[in-house]
Amino acid sequence: MTPVVFNAATGATHRMDEFRNVNTVGFEWIPGSAQAIIYERERGYQKINLYLYDPVTRKKICCILKVVPPTSTILITG
Repeated sequence: MTPVVFNAATGATHRMDEFRNVNTVGFEWIPGSAQAIIYERERGYQKINLYLYDPVTRKKICCILKVVPPTSTILITG
């Protein structure tokens, strides 16, 4: 499955092919804003990427690329 963002005002759609594996991707709107946070987890690598997404410009900005050390007690599951 591929996430698709719909603009209710214009009817435009933006297909986000780079996030095809929806089991590892989360999408949350920022309250009071037209922007969203996308978080992408890479299972096995214990890596998380955070993006700020603007549906008006259809651009995403990488905010954080974080690799959790393998000796960490944090468990990231999908």
